[in-house]
Amino acid sequence: MIVIVHSRRRGNAGGLNAAWLTILAKSFWIPYWKKSPMSKQTSTLDKLHRLELLYRQDYQSDVVDRTLDKIIALENAQTRQELSAIEVRLEAFEREYQMSSAGLHKRFDAGELGDAADFFEWNAFYDMAQSLRQRLQKLEIEAM
Repeated sequence: MIVIVHSRRRGNAGGLNAAWLTILAKSFWIPYWKKSPMSKQTSTLDKLHRLELLYRQDYQSDVVDRTLDKIIALENAQTRQELSAIEVRLEAFEREYQMSSAGLHKRFDAGELGDAADFFEWNAFYDMAQSLRQRLQKLEIEAM
């Protein structure tokens, strides 16, 4: 996963700091040329829409139901595994700097911390963890 983090802090001159930092989180990094093209996403959405139309017309299929349950369970497990790996990284930063990740995020966004690469990386991992937590919430709503 490629994470691009924009610093919202102001420089000494008071202008917006235009520095962008790309953090490549070792085991989470996927080269941009290997990402799924937009057409694949559209194709998947089209297929799901076709199933939705069938189901709205009282169509039922045990095979489709079981398959969707398995897909959601697999996505849930994979997301939990990714979150667990990121949380290990967050805990290491928290121990090193004696600060919670939420505290770092708040202070970093307010511009109260320096420009150390660790703070950019830590903040990026925090954002990634928040995104994964939101994905889990959506997956768990679907499972209900």
